[in-house]
Parts: sequence; structure tokens; C-alpha cells
Amino acid sequence: MALSPEERERVRTHLGYTSTAPVSSIAFGVPRGGESLYMVESAMNNLLVVAEGRVRETLGRLDTTLDRINGAEERLAARSIGEIETNPDEIKMLWRSYRSWQEQLANVLGVYPNRFDQRMMGGTSTIRVIS
Repeated sequence: MALSPEERERVRTHLGYTSTAPVSSIAFGVPRGGESLYMVESAMNNLLVVAEGRVRETLGRLDTTLDRINGAEERLAARSIGEIETNPDEIKMLWRSYRSWQEQLANVLGVYPNRFDQRMMGGTSTIRVIS
């Protein structure tokens, strides 16, 4: 059983690629401007049946981590709630966890996450900031 269209879209999203139609121009047999996305699509087309479960499990972990990041954003305004202190590094820690699962997904597929994924940038430049 191959990945469903919804699962394929989640793979693209979690690896930082667009979910748009391929560009119409071709360079050297590969859609121009989408070489990396072409590799992701090709990897999903050739995914072994035995690896599909691992991809689905990793997608679930990525979804959960993203949900936790969204939940943590709601706590940004408070340093403490009663006797409970919030962790000021929680979002950074969750993004590190997300990045780890993203790399796991990339490894299973034999591709790279999009290096221009704006979620992984430390600002608006194209130079990645690692903290």
C-alpha cells in the first residue's frame, strides 16, 4: 500500500517543501526550480512497502511535535502560573526535537530537508542560524 495523497503532502510539508504543482519548465530532465522536490517525489514513489510504517510513525511524531510547539506558544506570555514555572526554552527544545524527527524522515526517504525552509531560519536571511 503506497502513501496516500494526504500522507505525501505531510511528507512535503514536514521536509519544508511546497505543496504546489510542479513548474512547467524542464532542465536536464528535472523540473527546474524543483530539483530537491523532484527527489522527494521520486523517493515517495519508490518507497519500499516495509518502510511505509516507519514513514507514517515519523509523520505522527512530527505532527505531535508541531502541535506541542503551537501549544507552547500560548504560554509565552507567562513566566509562571501559580507555583508552576514555565520553561523559557521550551519552544527551542521542541524545534530541536522537530528537526531531529525531520532528519529521521529525510533519512528514511534518502533525501534532504529543504535548506531554505523558513521555519528553520534564524531570521529573514538565507544563512541558517544554529543555536
